[in-house]
Amino acid sequence: MIEKINLKIKAVPKYSMLGLVHTFVLITPRSISYYHDILEKIRDNPYFIEAWQFHNNVLSLASIAVVPIEAISYLYDFIETFKLAEHIRVYTTQTPYPFLPDFTQYNIANTYWEYTTGDFSHNYDKIYLPDDPRSFKLLVDKIDLEIIKKLHKDASIKMSTIAKQLNISRPRVKYHYDNHVHPILLDRYAVVFSRFNEPTIYTILYTLFKSKSDLAKAIAFLSRGPFLHYICKEIKKQGAIFLLEIPRRSLEDLLYNYLKALDKNTRIKRYFYLILGKKIFERNISTNLFDNKRWNVDIFLRKTTTK
Repeated sequence: MIEKINLKIKAVPKYSMLGLVHTFVLITPRSISYYHDILEKIRDNPYFIEAWQFHNNVLSLASIAVVPIEAISYLYDFIETFKLAEHIRVYTTQTPYPFLPDFTQYNIANTYWEYTTGDFSHNYDKIYLPDDPRSFKLLVDKIDLEIIKKLHKDASIKMSTIAKQLNISRPRVKYHYDNHVHPILLDRYAVVFSRFNEPTIYTILYTLFKSKSDLAKAIAFLSRGPFLHYICKEIKKQGAIFLLEIPRRSLEDLLYNYLKALDKNTRIKRYFYLILGKKIFERNISTNLFDNKRWNVDIFLRKTTTK
């Protein structure tokens, strides 16, 4: 008997074509008493779409913001108002690139994942994610944005349902999907499902390499197992943030094998990992921020007060 699998498919927007830059922001407060003040600032900024807790001596925040291209400098100004923070790290990245597990490493008889390092026979150039910031541009209108937002939430939604929700005709929805959303704004579809029959933790693994071939080798290794959910490659750097879902008992072995697999010829400039705790919020970017073919950046220009 096959157990029912909770399977969900969602669209991955091409943020660069939405005029947005995908950004990770890691914040450690000066003390635990400042944590909620910083969280309130992040939650009140609608461009922050996801946030987790993590521990770095004190309770800290890992967050994701999708920021209008013209507001990147405003983001840094906004973050500088966090006078209550001890450490802040900001990573601007490409659109998240999702991965499915390598199902050849799943032991069906015993219902567990086998994880072996093996050797690397991948074509690194095919795995490597190209990096061209000049491709970032705004190619979207309000209807396109509404459609991609709904597909990001649930890609199984019908066009007739979208049309009804937007109060427009189905042919108009289909026109926008066929001519704008699918060929320009949609990066790919991702399958979301539970990969393990035991409790897991989410972990951010960051590694900065000297060359793209070194980065590609890391992607090749992590993509062979069941743990990698997605990768966000840094813009203009050979670094990447890997989001992993993994049983706690397997994390130490994975990190050991990861560093072992990246042989002595691999040049790592920086490396760290964060075990994420409770997810605080997750939301889609509000389409109310978009009007007259531009994103409203006033939220970054508001005067803020600090204690």
